[in-house]
Amino acid sequence: MTTYSGYYELNIDGVWDMIDRYFDHVKANGYFEQRRRQQEKYWMYETINEQLKAHFYSDPDVQHMLQVKQRMVLASRQSSFAAAADVLKHYYANLDINRQ
Repeated sequence: MTTYSGYYELNIDGVWDMIDRYFDHVKANGYFEQRRRQQEKYWMYETINEQLKAHFYSDPDVQHMLQVKQRMVLASRQSSFAAAADVLKHYYANLDINRQ
């Protein structure tokens, strides 16, 4: 007999049995479905965030403005917050124009 769990002194069949019992338990008490729903919600928001970032950073005007604003921030000619606000304001204004 090969031992896979020294603490519980279980072989592979015993380990799988323990895993099966755990899954039966978490499915019976609803925890499995609750976690699944939380994961689905997480992935929905993660997908939205990634798409928004990709759209924002791929915009040629944004790319240019980021370079300009970065130089201004590094030269202490504008705060990072003001620079970010300017880039975002420009981005949002262009979104409104593109919707019409």
